[in-house]
Amino acid sequence: MILTYSRDSFMNDILAGIKKTTFREDPNNRWHKGRAIQHWRGSPRNVKKRPFQFAFGVCTDIEIAEIDPDMNRITLDGHPHTNKVVLNMIAWDDGFKDWEDMKLWFNKPWKGKRIHFINK
Repeated sequence: MILTYSRDSFMNDILAGIKKTTFREDPNNRWHKGRAIQHWRGSPRNVKKRPFQFAFGVCTDIEIAEIDPDMNRITLDGHPHTNKVVLNMIAWDDGFKDWEDMKLWFNKPWKGKRIHFINK
């Protein structure tokens, strides 16, 4: 499956093995462990912006996720995390500088999945 990214830093962090997760909506429940991943800078459906595939990966795990920036909380598989150290670790694995940077991206309550991956 295709995962698209709009930040160059995300692309660089994936290639360096720093970014190991991504949070995505999954209304049709298509993500599962073992699923092949094609990482793209930009959407391949929007050729005017010159998208390109930059890496291959595989999904290693899935967690049901809720992010509530106003409450400083991330819930993963029903377990709420509010400790700043843990929130920073989750943010770092997702390619953000820290929890405060991640809250700017997820600036309202959000529900979906946290997809863990490795590069092939």
